[in-house]
Amino acid sequence: TSSKYVRGVSFDTMTHKDLHNYSFTLRGKTPGYKRSRRTRTFMIATDLANYSEFALNWASDEVMDDGDELIVLRVVTLETAEIRTSLLLHEEEQARQNAERVMEKIMASSNDEKRVSVIIEFVIGKVQETIQHMIAMYQPSLLIVGTRGLSDFKNMLLGSVSKYCLQHSPVPVVVVRPDDKIKKN
Repeated sequence: TSSKYVRGVSFDTMTHKDLHNYSFTLRGKTPGYKRSRRTRTFMIATDLANYSEFALNWASDEVMDDGDELIVLRVVTLETAEIRTSLLLHEEEQARQNAERVMEKIMASSNDEKRVSVIIEFVIGKVQETIQHMIAMYQPSLLIVGTRGLSDFKNMLLGSVSKYCLQHSPVPVVVVRPDDKIKKN
């Protein structure tokens, strides 16, 4: 599948100890992709759980069209003290492997009719701040998030990224819920 897409410039500041942001960016596009005035940009916030994978599949199947761009954002939260330890090295390696896996999966699912660009951002930081920063940077047309489908009480206790996005996002938000949760309700 790697011959199905062309890699672009990537940024890797995950191992740079002097920077306050640790990030890893992987870019890819299908052959023949050209950005135009009609290009739409979609951002999907994911934690690589099954409900986030469902949201990613939904976005690529239902929303993405020829000439569109998809930004996949994964935020890893580590305490400041942990960033200086070997935990950062472990998260860095995991981020690289996950980014490659996500890129391969998206590009394998794209067909010859859809020429798309994919940007995968793995960032270590605070989830809410990072989402707001990435929205300001990429200015997507739509933010897509998955949800676990917890009850209101559990959701209130645990906190919810999807709820935060609905309340604070400056762009429209779509919350995607897995089919099994919909059928259950």
